Amino acid sequence: MIEAILMRFKCRIFATFCLPLCLLFVLFSASAEGGSLNSRFRTLIGSTEAQPFQLENIAGDVRSLTDYRGQPLIVNFWATWCSPCLEEFPALQALASEFANNGLKLIAINVGEDVVAVEQFLRSFKDPVEFEILMDSNMRVVESWSVNGIPTTYLVNRAGFLVDVAEGGVDFGNADIISRIRKALAIN
Repeated sequence: MIEAILMRFKCRIFATFCLPLCLLFVLFSASAEGGSLNSRFRTLIGSTEAQPFQLENIAGDVRSLTDYRGQPLIVNFWATWCSPCLEEFPALQALASEFANNGLKLIAINVGEDVVAVEQFLRSFKDPVEFEILMDSNMRVVESWSVNGIPTTYLVNRAGFLVDVAEGGVDFGNADIISRIRKALAIN
């Protein structure tokens, strides 16, 4: 009798936690293969307001989407094990620096990892990352923003609406991409 109860308990734990995590790993792994930065932004049809969130940054301070209201915003979902995500980081840093005087803010939301892994990853860069790193350890924001794989990058206008999305690695140093970002977010 006790063995049957334990077996049901183990099956419930597997079905509740392990199976969804395995499915997410397969989904994210499929998105992260290839290592090329050839994705393009596409315009989102209709008026979709960015879903609110409250997440901790790597220092433990809580940030919310409303902290960035009135500013053009790039929101990038990433993980340390995702090779296109790693390829994007230096160009994201350059982009954030280039447009800092125009009010552009960049948020990189780490998906499903802990702070220790992210801090270790960030130390691997020669120069410190100057944009905000937020932690979505339980992947609630990934779900509410309908992220299907990583990397995924959203452009959010000053009014807080999603205007463009890119699913997959993006070459943020590409002149056409920079022009698209300028136009979508009304940046001079």
